[in-house]
Order: sequence, then structure tokens, then C-alpha cells
Amino acid sequence: MRFKIEELISNLQKFATETEALFEIAFAEVCGKNFSTLVELAAQKTQKLIGAERITLFLNKKEKLRSVIAQGLNEEIVLEKNQGIAGFVFETRKPYFTNDVSRDPKHFSIATSYGYKVKNILAFPLIYKGKKIGVIEAINKK
Repeated sequence: MRFKIEELISNLQKFATETEALFEIAFAEVCGKNFSTLVELAAQKTQKLIGAERITLFLNKKEKLRSVIAQGLNEEIVLEKNQGIAGFVFETRKPYFTNDVSRDPKHFSIATSYGYKVKNILAFPLIYKGKKIGVIEAINKK
């Protein structure tokens, strides 16, 4: 399915606004709540907003991008900070969209080793108080 540019821009704006708000709440509440529950809630809301099959949320931990949410997987994904689309988005602090990952040189395919076919990815940097904290990827818009 191809995105229409107007729909993509509208979704990007909504996504950025809602994701920023969710993560501000999550980080503000982290002292009194279970962090993984808050992050999972943020991922579910983002998935619904974008209409994606899956969400992957990477946080900058121990000088790597480590998945704290990787829907459909039961293990952590670890990337270098400049590896793949997530790494590119983290380093540049800019959203990125590819409608065909098979033709995108930035794509670093981990999902195929788990038997999952990625067609398109919409990724956003997560920035909190001016600091890069991670990346969220919406995979395969429905």
C-alpha cells in the first residue's frame, strides 16, 4: 500500500504530538509506576494511531540502541547507534519513512531472521528535554 503524501504528513504531525505527550507522561511517572507498563501503553497508542502491524521502541542504553518493545518478538534487539533506519533516525534526530525496505540501503533486516516480512517503516526520534533517548518504529502500515 502506498501512502498519500497528505495523509503521511497528517499522520506524522499527529504521531509526533501524541508520542511526545505520551513519553513526557511516561518519564514523569516513571518514579511511581512500572516503567515497562507505561512504555507498552505508549507503544499500543502509537500502533493504533499509525495503523501499524507492529511497533519497535529502541532506547539508548549502554551506548547502543536496545529494544524495550519489539512486538512479536520475545527477545531484545540490539543495534549500534548508527545501524539501520533506527540508527539513522537516532543520529540525525529526523523522522524517516520508507515505503519499500527492500530497496532502502539504510534498512538493516533483523525481522526476516524471525520469519517476519517488513514492507514499510515510519520511524521517529524520541527526544526528551533536548536529549536523544531513542527511536520508535511503526512497521507495516495496515
